[in-house]
Amino acid sequence: SRCRQYDDSSCDRGGYCNFMHLKYISRKFKESLFDQMFDEHPEYKKKKVQRSRRSRSRDSENSDLADFSSRERKRIISKWNKLFEEKKKYDSE
Repeated sequence: SRCRQYDDSSCDRGGYCNFMHLKYISRKFKESLFDQMFDEHPEYKKKKVQRSRRSRSRDSENSDLADFSSRERKRIISKWNKLFEEKKKYDSE
């Protein structure tokens, strides 16, 4: 946890304080660090792109469900639950 007194500039314990004294960095500096990291390790950028694509596809699936009426949504969810139960039975055998 962080030191509230340090946030208020009133912590007199200094290095002997049991709480974190967080120091903020500028956005520009943070961006330059990330740019440097991605330059040195390009595999991280690939993972980040793949992760964002995956989450975007999940969001679009859920937004498609929002276009249906309440009755249609219940029917679709019930169908998913049945498929889930069948899969669960199959996996337990």
